[in-house]
Amino acid sequence: PALDNWVMQPPWVLNLGQLSRADVLGRLRQAFGDSHPDLFRQGLYMIGTTTELPAWADESVIQFSNNLYFSAFTHNGVRAATMKGGYWDQNIRDPGDFLARNGGAPYVTAWDDLAAAAPGGGGELPIRHAYIESWNEYDEGTGIYSANTGDPVIAPANTSGNDDTWSSRNNPREYIDTTAAGAARFRGDAVRDAEFLWDDAPQQVDPGAPLRLQILVRNTGSAEWNEAGGYRLDQLATDTFVIGSGRHDVDDVAVETAKYGGAFRGRPVLFEVNGTAPQAEGNYLLNFRMAGEGERFGDTLTLPLTVGDPPQVGPCTANATTMCLENDRFEVTGTVVAQGNTVPLQMVALTPDTGFGWFLNDQNLEIFVKVLDGCAINRKFWVFLGGLTNLQVELQVRNTITGQVFTKTNPPRTNFQTESDTSFFDGCPANRGEVTEGSVTAEDFTRSATSEWAGLRGESQVAGANCTANATTRCLENGRFAVSGSVVAQGNTVPLQMVGLTPDTGFGWFLNDQNLEVFVKVLDGCAINDRFWVFLGGLTNLEVDLEVTNTITGQVFNKKNPARTNFLTESNTSFFEGCP
Repeated sequence: PALDNWVMQPPWVLNLGQLSRADVLGRLRQAFGDSHPDLFRQGLYMIGTTTELPAWADESVIQFSNNLYFSAFTHNGVRAATMKGGYWDQNIRDPGDFLARNGGAPYVTAWDDLAAAAPGGGGELPIRHAYIESWNEYDEGTGIYSANTGDPVIAPANTSGNDDTWSSRNNPREYIDTTAAGAARFRGDAVRDAEFLWDDAPQQVDPGAPLRLQILVRNTGSAEWNEAGGYRLDQLATDTFVIGSGRHDVDDVAVETAKYGGAFRGRPVLFEVNGTAPQAEGNYLLNFRMAGEGERFGDTLTLPLTVGDPPQVGPCTANATTMCLENDRFEVTGTVVAQGNTVPLQMVALTPDTGFGWFLNDQNLEIFVKVLDGCAINRKFWVFLGGLTNLQVELQVRNTITGQVFTKTNPPRTNFQTESDTSFFDGCPANRGEVTEGSVTAEDFTRSATSEWAGLRGESQVAGANCTANATTRCLENGRFAVSGSVVAQGNTVPLQMVGLTPDTGFGWFLNDQNLEVFVKVLDGCAINDRFWVFLGGLTNLEVDLEVTNTITGQVFNKKNPARTNFLTESNTSFFEGCP
């Protein structure tokens, strides 16, 4: 957790200089550890003040200690800013302090200054965090709230002669609106965006029966949702069956538009969809998306609906060009175009939820597919597609229950880019329980590769090679290349468990040896351009660091994947030297 504690300073904490991180963390664990066992697993991130850090703080911020609209402070390599709309305490103090609001203009300028110093805005050390000072006591005047825009109350004892204007636009929400717009700009928020949180849609109904469902959607953009902007939940007109009008407007009363201007960022909105099921039996897909200001935006929610008898599980029959994943629920096929010819990929299942495809040479793996059961989290199955190729490829993943088909096309001469979708595939069992996240222990992070993968492929050495294979290092190309890596999960950096699939290809996993995360391939291109070729791909959006070392020349090829980013396939056919 992050602890931002202004009162951890004299005179309230007399032994501040003696307190250590371990002291504070230990007391927090003692007080809250039983009820929140996972809260302190990653330790404590301490945000101190510039007046009293404490010395071991991870970052520090100016709090209630200056009279500036915008100020910044750097501690421990982290630069943070403080924003203030104004300050005026002369009704209760003499002489007191005065930082005029001037109708809100200086506060707008402060946010401009912050944007200029944010990541991507310039400056040697960008500002990563911004804190908004809002001490909500009227007589100290820093509050970010809705207020009367008339003349300020000036006490008889206030002889300063100062005066002020709340809003030059006569806007009671002047500082709320400026804060919302400035924060969206600083974070780079989309103007309009949406996230589906929940629904209670039935999966099967009788023909002609009443149909009622509720859908909960969160506003994840910066624009407020209201009737004036035409914000609504749309069912796509391309559906073969549309419930009612297909348009479900935001209710101004429900979202309190009169008070807040509409449903603001972070607020969930509940839509009720009512109609009648079609008379024709069959399987239908109902697609919903938010709309407003003349455009559709955000995620698409796809709900399967069976009218009449529920469908039986469609068959998935594995063969040389078809693999079945997730208990045969998903069928995976694909083709590749090589030298002008379109040929089917040969498909091989590695685990119950992961497999690969090859062509021409079963030692040269081209693409990887993973399907995970996310039903307990968002009532969806999740699909991940990755590759170690720059050939033209088309992949199809078919849900044999709903008939949905997810297609991925990779253009020719283009590195295959990882694609993931956690909202497309429906068909979760109706009785699937909610997920309960267990605690991840150090033992989980350090599990050795299981016997299932042990000895999957033998490894030999070429003269001069110095690669020793173990649980976290894999040797490729006759031991010439050593592959290792790490992943950051829940704040912990842990080594990937590395497994060889073929003499030139391997993969890495962590936590669960059935859930494969990254793949590495090294090919001998010496006969073509006097180089070895390296391909790196993944089926993950975690923070990953991979290293491929030429143990003869000492060259190291490094690939870093940022957190919350689909792993971008990378290939290099000119870096590695050392051909015989």
